Amino acid sequence: MSIFNPPTGESPLDREVAHVRGLLLGVTDALSALSDKLRHGDVKVSADTGKVLAELRHTIRMAIDTENRFEDRRKQQEGVAHSYKLELETARSSIGRRLARLRAASGS
Repeated sequence: MSIFNPPTGESPLDREVAHVRGLLLGVTDALSALSDKLRHGDVKVSADTGKVLAELRHTIRMAIDTENRFEDRRKQQEGVAHSYKLELETARSSIGRRLARLRAASGS
């Protein structure tokens, strides 16, 4: 028998999303530090440097894609569509006023 946990209003993935965001922040900081070392010549070039750079580029792309997915998810949860937030209550009242005017104009 499973135990029923009442909803808390929190999405089941919110904790995981926060954790992944923290990991991405750590990766970003590490990449910035490595980039600074490369600029200052503190890192010795080896045969594996090309492979490491390719992996870093791939990791950066994945981090950016993940951030974009998080942003899309946040917008979806907030009711934002195509960069516009739907104001359903405002639309509902506007439609109601228009219908009332149409009814009054038609005499019903």
